[in-house]
Order: sequence, then structure tokens, then C-alpha cells
Amino acid sequence: MKIDEQSLTRNGIPKSSYSATLTSSFLQLEEDMVPISSVAVSLLETISEIIASVEEAENQNLVKIGSYFYRVSAVVMELQNSSTNAANILQSLSKTIDLAKELVSRCQKHAEVRSAIEQLEGVIKHIGEDLGSIPSSMYGNQESLEIAVTSLSKEMKSVHIKVTQISQTQLPEKNELEPQTETDLYSISSEDYMESVQSSGIARLNQVEQFGSINRKGKWSQRHGSSGSSTNFPQVTQYMEPEYETFFCPLTKSIMDDPVTTESGVTYERKAITEWYEKFESPSDVVCPQTGQKLVKRASSTNMALKATIEEWKERNEMARIKVDRAALSRASSESMVFEALKDLQIICHKKHNNKLLIRSMDMLPLIGKFLEYKDRNVRCATLELLLLLAEDDDEGKEMVAMSVNMPIIIRMLSNNHQPVKHTSLLLLLELSRSQSLCEKIGSVTGGILILIAMKYRETSDAFASDKADEILRNLEGSPDNIKRLADNGLMEPLLNHLIEGDF
Repeated sequence: MKIDEQSLTRNGIPKSSYSATLTSSFLQLEEDMVPISSVAVSLLETISEIIASVEEAENQNLVKIGSYFYRVSAVVMELQNSSTNAANILQSLSKTIDLAKELVSRCQKHAEVRSAIEQLEGVIKHIGEDLGSIPSSMYGNQESLEIAVTSLSKEMKSVHIKVTQISQTQLPEKNELEPQTETDLYSISSEDYMESVQSSGIARLNQVEQFGSINRKGKWSQRHGSSGSSTNFPQVTQYMEPEYETFFCPLTKSIMDDPVTTESGVTYERKAITEWYEKFESPSDVVCPQTGQKLVKRASSTNMALKATIEEWKERNEMARIKVDRAALSRASSESMVFEALKDLQIICHKKHNNKLLIRSMDMLPLIGKFLEYKDRNVRCATLELLLLLAEDDDEGKEMVAMSVNMPIIIRMLSNNHQPVKHTSLLLLLELSRSQSLCEKIGSVTGGILILIAMKYRETSDAFASDKADEILRNLEGSPDNIKRLADNGLMEPLLNHLIEGDF
């Protein structure tokens, strides 16, 4: 099944102009002599009305439901260009989506919210079954598209909407949309992962975006390089949901974080369109950068459904990446595999704090900690960097890291001749020493305090190490036992200060 330029709309899901946007897309398709199914056109119009109703409700759970229909619209736009075999699927989707429209409208009536949401669950599952019935032959060589649709089908078939008690005067605010199975894209085991990469090695996992996205022609392709460049790690795409054209800002060509819809019906990144407006001296001269249409109003409304869809897409793919990385670390068949998995986990941690919590909750710390003793120094350094990220932000993270690593190993790394390893081990130790409960554990390591004192007084040879060692020692003073240890190793100042203050 071929994907034409307009198969995935670029314009997001504006509240008031989504239908107009779709209509514009349809006209463009007609100009390009692309056959359009009247059923598909009707379906897309109905979906746009559903999304508009969902956004008017301003209920987060309904927005999540709306994001399912938004993703379905991309599939419909694919099916409309397929063979006549798609007719039955489109007809079935038409019936269920018409029902969904009625149910969403009933959610506006407070007394009918519970009943409507319960029925919406069944509708979503039925749509998932319809998507799952699409034969592989209809995808042609678009394997990654089939993966994305199969994933969406799986999600929708397993959806469960937990309805809480709803008052007669307000819409539900705490309904929970919970899949009955794992919320990520795929469940990835070490065995499954290694089966897919047996002899191919592993490329940098954070470059997985290179292996698949919907490009400017709407086709699934590699974003960098030729088709032969994916031989290192082509199978990683089976765990990733592709990037869709509608996720990209026409100005920045990047996935949007805060999509807003303009008067022209085109969706942009808020910062990018704001900067565009500022280029015009007179408000009357402002035009839409995509369509050239004059914009009377500069105000842009946040495209809530698209924003929710992008955020959920990111979460699913980040979970999939974490599981791929965990599988790589579990097998650890090569230095490059371990190193790239550790670096990818660092990138995921940098994206948002919740990813750190997710990694910690998946019991990955003991697995990560064992690479502190790995033979390759780059792997050891990457391990320290990742542990440092996971220890930041709160005492719970510090304690979890401290429980999962061998503290004497970190102390021993302070004497490493490879400066990156030495400096990163200092930073990790400094972060752990900020937790009062861990100071005793650090100070009790044989020889640890002596090494830190020696580093403190070697400022001329390594100013960075001297400064960090001094900070660690100051933190360790919080423990009375450590004050005695400091004195035993020749650092008397903390003991004298406490004697003067009468603490001893």
C-alpha cells in the first residue's frame, strides 16, 4: 500500500477548524488525481467532530479517548488509497465511529456520562478489532506502518475505562483510562531482543529515530543515509512506533512540544509561530507561513488532542527503548552493545524525571551496577554517569543507587588513572554524600577517607578532584563516627570545630 503526500495530515487537530483542514487536504488530493473514498471522507469528518466535542468537554480522560480517534484518522487516510479490499473495513469503522460520535455527545449531559463512557469502551475495543483485521497484504512493503497499526489495535482492544462515582453537577475528573496489559508499545524480553539482533551488532540506540519516520512524502523511510545504513540494527524499529507527519512543526521540522492551531487551520510549535509573528512590523501584514493566508487574529489555541497524542507516543516509545536497553544489558554480548545501551538510558533520563523513576522501578539498578567492574573503561564511565543521573533529585534515588552498587568499588575508582572515570566517580560519591543516611556508609569504607583527604590536598595536580573531595569530606562531617575517622586520618579541623562548639 503506497502512502501519498497527504496520507498523514500536517495540520494537527484544531478545535474549530479541523474539518476545514481535512477538507483542504481532500481538495489537494483531488488535484493530485488521488482516488478518494467517500466513506473515508465521511469517516474523517466524523472523527474531526468527535475530537472537537472531546476538546470542548475539557476533560483529560476524554482527551485521551480522543487521541485514539486521532490516531485512527491516520489509518483511515491510509486505507482510502488502498484497494477495494479496504471497503469492508471502512464500512465497519464507519458504523462504530458514528456510534462513538453519539456517545461523546452524550458525555456533555452530566447524567449520562457514566453510561456513555462505559459504552465508549466497547466501541474503542471494536475499532481495535477492525484495525486488527487488516490483512498484511494491504500494507505492501510498508512493514513499519503495519507495526504501528498493529500496536494501535492491540492498545484499543485491551483498553479499560475505570469509571469513578460521577456527581450530577459535573463531568468526571478522575476517570482512569487503563489498559489491562502493559502500557508500553511492546513487551520485550532479553530472548526476543537477542533473536532480533543476533549477528547484526547494535548501533547507537538513541539514533533509532534515524531508522524510521513518516517523511515529507508521507512514506516510511530512513531519515538519514541509504537503505543499507540500517544493517547494524534494523530490527529496533519493530519495538518503536513511527513518527507521523502531523507531529512535525512545518517551521522547525521537529516534533512539537506545544502544538497550537492558527486561524488558517495549520498547527505549529507555539514558540516557532510566535517568532514568525514578530517578524512583521504591522499586524495587518501577518500571513500563515504554510498557506500564505492573511491572519487577522494572532491568538492560537493549544491543540490539546494532538499534544496528548504526541505525549503518549513519546511515553510508549521511551518505555520500548528502556526495555530494549534492559535486554541489551542483560545479554551484554559485546562492549559496544553495553556502552550504547547505557548511553541511550542516559538520554532517556535527561528527557524527564519520570523516566528516571521508571528505570528505578523496573529493578534495573542492580543490573546497571554490575558494569562498574566491566573491563572496558568507557563502559565503567558510562555506568557511573547513568548512576549519577538516577541518584539525582531525591534521597530515595540516592539510597536505591547506594543499595545496588558496591561502595568500595566506587571508592577504588577514585584512584583510577583514567581521569573521566575518576572525576565521574567523585561526582557520584558527592551526590550520594548529600544524603545524611549514606554518609556513614561512605565513611566506613576502608581507606576511603584517606583517599579523599589525599585528593583534597593535591589541588595543583587536579583542581577539580581537590574541590569535589573537599565537598564530600564536608558532607561526611555530619556523622560523628566520620569525624573520628577524619581525625584518625590526619584531618583534625572537623573534630576541633565540634569540640569548640561543644558537640562532643
